[in-house]
Amino acid sequence: MRYPLVLFTHGGGWSAGNRTIGERGVRFLGVQALNAQGFCVASVDYRLCAKDGSITMRDCVTDSKDALRFRRRTRSSSRSMRSASSPGAIP
Repeated sequence: MRYPLVLFTHGGGWSAGNRTIGERGVRFLGVQALNAQGFCVASVDYRLCAKDGSITMRDCVTDSKDALRFRRRTRSSSRSMRSASSPGAIP
């Protein structure tokens, strides 16, 4: 059986944070609730902005979009959506 996918992008202003969901807290509760409703959750591990400018916000957004493109290419079902813990996380 194929489950619909939620692609999660963590918050942190593109310069902090990580993809870890953890075993407690808001992310964990959100994933538990989605799982209980029959959704699969994948967390994006994008590059973080560098102070020296070698990695820009555009690179972070590109990484996130590439993750979604990869999932669409490798799944037989196109049922997917994006979610984020930060208002600016989804372009």
